[in-house]
Amino acid sequence: MAPDRPWNGDLSLFEGSAGADNNLHASARELWRQRALEQLGVLDTPAEDAFDGLVRAAAALCGTPIALISLIDRDRQWFKANVGLAGVAETPRAISFCTHAINQPELLEVEDASCHPLFSTNPLVLGEPHIRFYAGAPLRLANGATVGTLCVVDHQPQRLSPEQRHLLLQLATTAVQLLEGRRALQNEIRLRQQAEQLAAGMPIGLFATDAAGAITFTNPRWREIFGLSPAESLGQGWINAIHPDDRLAVQVPLPTLLADQQEFRMAFRLLLPDGGIRHLLTQVRSLAPSEQGPSSSYLGFVQDVTEEVVLQAELRHQASHDVLTGLLNRRAFDHQLRQCLEPPGAGAPPPCHALLYIDLDQFKIVNDAAGHGGGDQVLVQVARLLKSLQGEGACLARLGGDEFGLLLPNCPLAEAEAIAARIIGRLEGCRFSVGEQRFRIGLSIGVVPINRTGLEPDAVLRAADSSCFTAKEGGRNRWHVWRQEEVEWGGGGQAMRWVTRLQQSLDDDLLELHAQRILPFDGDGADPLQVELLLRIREPDGSLVLPAAFLPPAERFQIVNRLDLWVLRRTLDLLEAQPALEGIGRICLNVSGQSVADRSFLTSTQELLDRAGPQVCRRLCFEITETAAISNEAAAGAFIASLRQRHCSVALDDFGSGMASFGSLKTLALTHLKIDGQFVRGLIDDRLDGVAVRCFVEVAAVLGLRTVAESVESAVVLERLRQIGVHEAQGYHLHRPEPFAALLTRTLANPPG
Repeated sequence: MAPDRPWNGDLSLFEGSAGADNNLHASARELWRQRALEQLGVLDTPAEDAFDGLVRAAAALCGTPIALISLIDRDRQWFKANVGLAGVAETPRAISFCTHAINQPELLEVEDASCHPLFSTNPLVLGEPHIRFYAGAPLRLANGATVGTLCVVDHQPQRLSPEQRHLLLQLATTAVQLLEGRRALQNEIRLRQQAEQLAAGMPIGLFATDAAGAITFTNPRWREIFGLSPAESLGQGWINAIHPDDRLAVQVPLPTLLADQQEFRMAFRLLLPDGGIRHLLTQVRSLAPSEQGPSSSYLGFVQDVTEEVVLQAELRHQASHDVLTGLLNRRAFDHQLRQCLEPPGAGAPPPCHALLYIDLDQFKIVNDAAGHGGGDQVLVQVARLLKSLQGEGACLARLGGDEFGLLLPNCPLAEAEAIAARIIGRLEGCRFSVGEQRFRIGLSIGVVPINRTGLEPDAVLRAADSSCFTAKEGGRNRWHVWRQEEVEWGGGGQAMRWVTRLQQSLDDDLLELHAQRILPFDGDGADPLQVELLLRIREPDGSLVLPAAFLPPAERFQIVNRLDLWVLRRTLDLLEAQPALEGIGRICLNVSGQSVADRSFLTSTQELLDRAGPQVCRRLCFEITETAAISNEAAAGAFIASLRQRHCSVALDDFGSGMASFGSLKTLALTHLKIDGQFVRGLIDDRLDGVAVRCFVEVAAVLGLRTVAESVESAVVLERLRQIGVHEAQGYHLHRPEPFAALLTRTLANPPG
């Protein structure tokens, strides 16, 4: 629309192209606009002379009794400045003229609202303030977001002259400059206040030196950090407190360290009289500009960063170690294994390593008898025993629930078998206690000699896993050596039986869907149904088989994508069979990494979702594990994008278990973040788990993702999660899984509210 012509009533100016994509874009633009308005920090603030002067000028310029600076909030228009509407601070957004004006490229002018098809029945036209004429100039910020208008209103029809329109737009530009200048000033004030607070509480020691590094001044905090008296702190005596390994670096002359720069930073350590270590960070600055030649004095500060260094070391340790047992985790073990598989240097002998894959036999008995807490105690005891038997230079890790890996560098096969025999023999003679209960633990070991390079870690682990299955099939509590001539998966007889059973269950439709509720913290008891779907197999005796038993062989033999597709089809069948879906909120389906990377699975999923339609798709949330997203980020990105195009939600499951996905969060079109249960279970007793959960919540808030905490097993953990700001929770404390079809029928028969 030309800036010097009034709006002609064409509603297409306020509408985009048809289609769901446009609706999504419009929603995203509105969220972006609202965020820009909130960042101004101007809503509900007192009147200010500069803004009041603008509206008085606008009213005088246009000859109208009313002029406003109107900011369009989510459900209201709020007046920052107001002339002619005494006592009125806001009106509902739904009836505001300015809601339409912010979508205009220039000026929206309505000469006679009583005759206008869009505004003739508006309450502001039919009643107070009886608007007949309206002209609004959009307030468009530097980033393009339109947050409101500078508008003039009259009780009589009229039309602005070209000059009046031009000047009204100029006044709107001035209003934008005032708004953004006000925000910059507020930010500056806030930053100054924060800097003052930070400076008041920071444990910083100040000092001054001469060119030779002799101390000429120290403050009390510096002397406290170094443990020196005022007299001892002067001169060169402070050097004796530096850790011997760091003294040479610290004693380099200051002019040499500064060279062409005005300041430098250095980290070093103090050696305390009791043998303890204190980590320090110092920054030194020359008191004379470098172009004036070497300075004769320097000013610096020193900060005790011991706590931060220790915490970072603990975080690095946790990233590479299993939380329960303290052993290396799967990620760190893979790194060590990959190093063993690298080609040796020129002239070096071929490698001679070995890998032991250790799987506890029938450990489910311990969990059933002593509970998962008791099972964890036994795992810790077993890990401690394995560590005592691993030998010098070996690498021991917990690879899964009750699976361990032992990497033996420079170890011949005969020695590796001897170690396997020693481990089995030692465990045979041990009894593991949980309270008054005692358990005898057996184990099976797959032994893989590593005598050539060029292998992939996954191939070696598959061979070890296969050999471990062969050992179990041979009677358990024994080891089996993988041979080159064996078929790679030849040892998986038990796994093959599972595969056969799964295939039959798929063909005969014998699988069951169970569901566990996901409850929002801000809910009122009348929330729509939200669940995570869980796959089960029903035994002939009525008992249920959990996924931990059949998913590993399903993944091993690459039929897990058939299971994922069965879950999706069954879910869609159940939803499409319902007469109405109003009581259903979010239905979460787990998708394996194999399915995410499988093009045929993606094609089948797209066809099923397209057939189901948007109303059903909006209720689906696909959960993809952090590991699956990281290991094949390109495939995961394409899979997620396809789901989002079809109105589905996508959650990153088990977040935190990979410790390497913060960068991926920026590129994946996610909607939810599910915090891994290991952090939730340890939230009360483990300080690092608390730090990690708060970190995850803050990252999710920045990215606009809803957070879900898994494995909530107590009221105290639930309350702590609420305090931290997690949005939703699930776990046995809130709901035990039950058949999905029954839960769905019951919910829709008794809808919330």
